[in-house]
Amino acid sequence: MSVFRRKTTAALFASLFASLAAPAVAADADCPDCFPKRWIYYGGNVTVPADVEVLKKVIADAAVHGYNGIAVNTAGDGGYQILLKPTGKTALLRKNLAELIALAASQGVELIPVGGGPAIPTLLKPELVEALPASAPFTVRQDVATVSGANLVTNGDFASEAGWARDAAWVKLDRTTDHTGGSAASGSMKMSPSNAGPAYNSRVYRRFDLAPHKAYRLSFWLKASPRYPTSKLFIQILAEGKNVPVYRNASSNLGWGSKPDGTWNERGNSDPKMFSAGQDWKKYDLEFNTGNASWVTFYLSNQRAGDPSTAVWVDDIELREIGLAHPVRRPSLPLVVKGKDGTVYREGSDYAVGAEKLTIPRGSRIRDGQVLDVSWYQSAENLVSRWGTPATACRDEYFDIQKAYYDEINKIFGGKFPGSKVDRYFMYYDEIRVMNWDPGCKPPPKTAGEYLARMVNGVGARLTGYRRPVEKLVWNDMFDPSMNAIPRYWQVNGDLSKSSVALDRSFVVVNWTGGSIMTPAEDEGRRASVRRFADPGHKQVIALYYDKLSSVNNWLGVLGKQLPPGMDGVMYTTWVGADYAGYAHLGAVADKLRERMPGKWPAKRR
Repeated sequence: MSVFRRKTTAALFASLFASLAAPAVAADADCPDCFPKRWIYYGGNVTVPADVEVLKKVIADAAVHGYNGIAVNTAGDGGYQILLKPTGKTALLRKNLAELIALAASQGVELIPVGGGPAIPTLLKPELVEALPASAPFTVRQDVATVSGANLVTNGDFASEAGWARDAAWVKLDRTTDHTGGSAASGSMKMSPSNAGPAYNSRVYRRFDLAPHKAYRLSFWLKASPRYPTSKLFIQILAEGKNVPVYRNASSNLGWGSKPDGTWNERGNSDPKMFSAGQDWKKYDLEFNTGNASWVTFYLSNQRAGDPSTAVWVDDIELREIGLAHPVRRPSLPLVVKGKDGTVYREGSDYAVGAEKLTIPRGSRIRDGQVLDVSWYQSAENLVSRWGTPATACRDEYFDIQKAYYDEINKIFGGKFPGSKVDRYFMYYDEIRVMNWDPGCKPPPKTAGEYLARMVNGVGARLTGYRRPVEKLVWNDMFDPSMNAIPRYWQVNGDLSKSSVALDRSFVVVNWTGGSIMTPAEDEGRRASVRRFADPGHKQVIALYYDKLSSVNNWLGVLGKQLPPGMDGVMYTTWVGADYAGYAHLGAVADKLRERMPGKWPAKRR
């Protein structure tokens, strides 16, 4: 954009905002005891025209029904990350956001950016990704050292049912179909969707006694009948019977395999081009790390209702230990190669690192037939998600990049809503499923909860130097023992339920305890959660609509007539995405709040 156009645009915006300031303030004056934050959560891609039109309609309806803010989480290839790492859509993102912010302001509605999260630093520095420790014995043969990788699965070819558990109604041993087409004694496990309801299990599963801090490759063959719902089949690997996943790739239900050169495949195993209805036998694999677990349970599951006349067959399941799987190299994560006598060998002169192997050069001190102890750090990418794997917060670069990211957001949103004396930033720190593995943290955090608090507080402390102060918001779940702040959570190293470092009281907590579940037990959890954050002095926004209108009643019953200290507002929260159907209850929620909390919600605009 030219200098002249930038100045002209700035002048137009300044004029527009000046003319809008009075209505925004006047609206609050008409409702002096109203909730300061009457928000809507929006998730979509504002570089996509259809999503932009939905957001425009949400803005218009928000103004009619008394909402004064929309938390905008623009995602995909139009996410805020392209402000930090530009793409061909960055200019379009800036343009659309500027227009939407101005449109919303003209209606007395503030747009609040929802972004960040612990993965952002990996955009600029992939080597900062979280990584789990791993080790394996390598044997040298003809100048190449590898892991022997013996198959740890007995009866993986389903010659019988021995060693396997299954849901008998919909899973059975099929001796008429098998991958190898071998003897009459061989077979496969046939899995059909149930027609008994969406909660019914259709699973093949088995326990494996493994070792902590080891890398493994799981491989399997699949065949699917025509019309089989392939997107509903998924794999998860749970730790020690505690329903704690060490592997569950939400972006690819069947995992994400690797190429022979050690890099990731372009597509996950569940991609329609990889796994489709009617396909013949095809092999898949994935890698995982046991973390702190000493045994795991493997599940191949279809937990959705479907047509029981369709089926998928699984055969020839193998599990092998692997070495140097997706190693991450940075100063705090050493790759160490030692002999059994304790000799530490040097990279370059004694060995070169390859794809799951070491190459032994001429002149090396390592000898043929020698067994080596190799330790490294395995990338956490694809262990619990394809996208959004966190970076380590044990380096200053983490906080520098997070600030640079918000700097770009603030250039677009900062100072653009005349009815507020602050800018707002909703930091997306929730459901962080892997963290606190980097040994380079100084001082070392005593618990995972302390690591998390230091990370979030550290980002918040950097958000200074702007035209207006920044009010920071964060979801409650990672700091709430009734939700994810528990002793053992996914692949988090350590206890999230304890911390000697508290979340800074300047953070406004967005509380979604219970989600859309409406039971007395969940309501008690909501009461406890509200008290937990009110006591240290946090303001709170309650995500009381969570894709179910009836959940509003539960929350209003929990909050009661005597509102807790710091009650800063409520949020209409939908995960339907950019489909306007998710916003169909905006008016109903506003009406319910007017009825149940007189004086806390403005009258409907005529």
